[in-house]
Amino acid sequence: DNEWDMERSHEPINLPKMDREWNYVHNSDLEWSYMFHRHTFLNDLWAAYALTDDFKYIAYLMDFIDLWILENPHTEANHPFSWRTIDTAIRMNNWIRIIDALRVMEVLDTQWANRLCVSLDEQAKHVSDNLSIIRAQSNWVAIETSSVIVYEIFRYHDASKRSTYKNAVSLLQLCMKLQINRDGLQWEQSFMYHHEVLLVLLQALWIQKQNGLKSHSLFLESAELMT
Repeated sequence: DNEWDMERSHEPINLPKMDREWNYVHNSDLEWSYMFHRHTFLNDLWAAYALTDDFKYIAYLMDFIDLWILENPHTEANHPFSWRTIDTAIRMNNWIRIIDALRVMEVLDTQWANRLCVSLDEQAKHVSDNLSIIRAQSNWVAIETSSVIVYEIFRYHDASKRSTYKNAVSLLQLCMKLQINRDGLQWEQSFMYHHEVLLVLLQALWIQKQNGLKSHSLFLESAELMT
């Protein structure tokens, strides 16, 4: 029920570990399922640990993602719930944020992180393989390309030399040209979409800066306009 969740819900839903229904659709609302599989809410767990120093939050976080990886392969049955490209891209960003947070707090389990990276590789390939210039006006593509940029820098020291990274940067430039109006509003004129595009753009800019990579001036200008 975070304020900026795209499909916000105030109703607690429990998914007991012994009776997991990953493709559960609450109140026949597929948007609920999409939001669930983006894993944004998992960031609250490491934040809770930071505030309380109670490791139960980290343990649950690790267990949850391990189970998700094990029980959510990319299949035809799972695709409509947990493997749409937009949700996969947002989930990738959240996992990378989680890994970085746990590293900073010195509670990152290396073997667990390695398991996440194997899954991230599969998810990133799925997203990058489905990027299309035809959809460059869509907030989906802006979010997906930003996520691929973040992933590439996170996983590869020579990301700037890789074709996947270069293609994502090029496509994101086009997205910014087509999507960001002169007044700074994302053209679909939804504050929620605007917020999501800005959020992933800022994450891409941040990780580029942290790794000594030059950010395209259009990205900086777009972020400034959007804020």
